[in-house]
Amino acid sequence: MHIHAGPRRWRRLAAAWILGVGVTGAAGAVTCNEPIDLNAPVLSNGFGTDLSNTRNSTSSITSRNASGLTLVLSHAAVGANERRGSPVVTTQAIITTTKFAVVAIDRTTGCQYWSYSPFDAAANPLLTTFRSLYYLNEGGSRQALLFAGDLNGTLHAIDASSGKQVWKRFVGTDTAHHMITGTPVYADGNLFIPVSTLEVIATVFGKGLCCRSHGMVQAVNPYTGEAVWSFNVTPDAQVQPGNASRLGPNGGSVWSSPAVDTERHLLFVGTAQNLTRPGTDTSDAIIALDTGTGVVRWVFQSTANDTWNVSCQLPLLWGRGSKCDRPEGADLDFGASPMLVKLPDGRPVVIGGAKNGVVYALDRETGGWSGLAALGQVATLAASIGEWRRTGKRFTSV
Repeated sequence: MHIHAGPRRWRRLAAAWILGVGVTGAAGAVTCNEPIDLNAPVLSNGFGTDLSNTRNSTSSITSRNASGLTLVLSHAAVGANERRGSPVVTTQAIITTTKFAVVAIDRTTGCQYWSYSPFDAAANPLLTTFRSLYYLNEGGSRQALLFAGDLNGTLHAIDASSGKQVWKRFVGTDTAHHMITGTPVYADGNLFIPVSTLEVIATVFGKGLCCRSHGMVQAVNPYTGEAVWSFNVTPDAQVQPGNASRLGPNGGSVWSSPAVDTERHLLFVGTAQNLTRPGTDTSDAIIALDTGTGVVRWVFQSTANDTWNVSCQLPLLWGRGSKCDRPEGADLDFGASPMLVKLPDGRPVVIGGAKNGVVYALDRETGGWSGLAALGQVATLAASIGEWRRTGKRFTSV
């Protein structure tokens, strides 16, 4: 691990930006002399920054001083090739993933407060990686917690003061395929966890029928990990009538972070395509759920009967026993997080950008169209990680 510090006058501008390529360990890290300050104001938390997923926060970096930014702090560990999950940033600290660990460092000096490394040497390096971070500090007698989701579908609750594990649990129903790629969010007393399925890719390499897994959302008590409710995007897969080689329904991954309307007690999630037939009306959809019960309030589907998995892009697999239903769909899911905004006339809407190149504005209460805009062309697979950012009245894909 390498730490470099520079001129103090730029630290507040640039120290919150983390550079590096992931890693397993914290060897060589300098330990901080003072404990982490849990009362330090939070500057950035979660992928969406706020419950509306605007990804917009105040910053002292402006067009006038951006050209003068220089590197004053880098945090890197040698040997890994990626770093996932938006960091949690306070006025004192940065909490970030290093692929196989979560670390808390001082944002000025780079010293380390703690490191959480739950994976042993026998763990699969392709699956035991962290993908999301979320910080919860309600104050009072409540314990401040950091939540980290991994590619195995396990959510880790970490004591934000010490870096010790408080609890961890598998979130899902399919231990072979469920994973956490989106950042959980907290509202109305529950922590809401999006769950996606690796089977969209893994079915290419696996033997047996395709496909058995589906996306879901689970609400848990953040302090105990106890499940409050679960929403399954599709019913459990069954062998399909007339096609003994196919399971369904399936798919509908929830790749990204939900948005929450606390006034209406609604949770909004975007879903992916079905992997094989039959198609369901909950795929390629924005879905509004009751935050207290998980009951579906409404569903808006942008593309019907979109069935697709990675084997559809591999012609050598299209013969006998193919796992791709022909003609295949175009993989037109809502991979980006929904965003909550108000239109110029004051109407509250949820904005969703699908991979069909269209951005939809939907009434939060009913899911009815309030407007749409065609911004681009159809994209497959790679566009699923795209996100939206609100800056004033502009919405841009980033």
